[in-house]
Amino acid sequence: MARAYDFWDISIRENYNPDGTMKEEHREWLMANGTSLEDTWAMETRKMAEVKEFDEREERFLQLYGVTWSEWSRTGQEQLTPEQQRAKQQAALQEGAEISELPYDIEPDTYYDYHAGYPG
Repeated sequence: MARAYDFWDISIRENYNPDGTMKEEHREWLMANGTSLEDTWAMETRKMAEVKEFDEREERFLQLYGVTWSEWSRTGQEQLTPEQQRAKQQAALQEGAEISELPYDIEPDTYYDYHAGYPG
């Protein structure tokens, strides 16, 4: 399974570990240039949350669609016919996927109408 680290650009890879923790030399450099220790912790916390969110998305996609998000994004959704895309979206809606977890964009009103049982 892919890691968030695999999608980071080189400057982020130089400054953070794969688990999102900040490399000590980067923390020291930031502090030497006026960043507080607390601010470096906040930066590290955000990056670790990004890693956690990525891992959770990978797992959700694997459970819902049998493929990880990173694999899906590499192969591209354009390979599916419009009917297949609709079926995939419908399956995700029926599984109770949150709007942010859906494989394709959807208007928020349409999403909430679906869950409220309004005909659409």
